[in-house]
Amino acid sequence: MSDNFNCSISDAHTVGLVKYRDPYPFGVDPSWRGSRSELPFLNSLKMKMSILLGVAQMNLGIILSYFNAHLFGSSLDIWHQFVPQMIFLNCLFGYLSLLIIIKWCTGSQADLYHVMIYMFLSPTDDLGDNQLFWGQRPLQILLLLLAIVAGCFFLNLSF
Repeated sequence: MSDNFNCSISDAHTVGLVKYRDPYPFGVDPSWRGSRSELPFLNSLKMKMSILLGVAQMNLGIILSYFNAHLFGSSLDIWHQFVPQMIFLNCLFGYLSLLIIIKWCTGSQADLYHVMIYMFLSPTDDLGDNQLFWGQRPLQILLLLLAIVAGCFFLNLSF
């Protein structure tokens, strides 16, 4: 086993009366094991990982539909299915994936549920503590409008 996995109390640093170790270099820090908040933390992590993998898989499926439409020479499918689907998926769920990654990288305490809910219910309201980056509110309004336009464009072909 590597030295990273065999941390003992002698590897810890002391600040006042509190001992701590450096952050775990990769993966889930073993200090979560057995803690009272282990289950909520791991469930949240698994949910966010599932969103990221699911969005990536959906993007791959839509990209494959482009190659299928291109192979059969159907520009109608490209412009009325592929383009609206990519815009809609990435304006909503791609943006959610971006927020997850930003939250992980910055350590922000923003609530992504509220960010996404209020993106639809009241897009012009101030984000307050849920703001992750500068210009987030105008970007959310733009993405919401693009998703609505893409949805209307897609529905136009359905009837």
